[in-house]
Amino acid sequence: MAYAFGNLKERLTGAKFRFIKDGTVISTQTIGKAIKPADVAWTDDYSLGRINNSKYVPTTKERKREWALDTGGYKERTTKSVTEDAYEITVIDYATALFDQLLFGLETAPVADTEQQAFASADRYKDGWAQLTFIEEDGTISGVLTIHVRLEIQTAPEIKNEDGSPVWKISHLADAGELDTYIPYPAA
Repeated sequence: MAYAFGNLKERLTGAKFRFIKDGTVISTQTIGKAIKPADVAWTDDYSLGRINNSKYVPTTKERKREWALDTGGYKERTTKSVTEDAYEITVIDYATALFDQLLFGLETAPVADTEQQAFASADRYKDGWAQLTFIEEDGTISGVLTIHVRLEIQTAPEIKNEDGSPVWKISHLADAGELDTYIPYPAA
């Protein structure tokens, strides 16, 4: 049966999280807000880890309005609009070079046995393209979101004698127009 808002079904979704930073050259194209990576570019080379949890955390703005009623008195209504779309993404394992560069404020990605000045960079983010591929429990891809974002560390794992899971934050930059896409599979 067809429903007005799509099919009703239970969904257990996992996801792949990939990121290609602005300035990356792929097949002679320099990726940036006006140049989106081609579908073939989204390999696991750009994985930021296996997602354990993803949470939509928009920034909103509330506006309260009052108006007079014909019957006397006033009515108040609050409208809420989204001013920034963002996700907090907790990963099980993570891209240590990018993570360390942002966490320790390194000017460039770390290289083994090469010393860099810690906290030399105040820029603790990278702009680029994020791709979230949503995957059903049976392995079926249910959707792909590809958007131009600002990536930053939301929470670093504690340093202790057990596994830790960092939380990345991606904020939609809203500067790439129609290049920002969501594709549902199978088509809704």
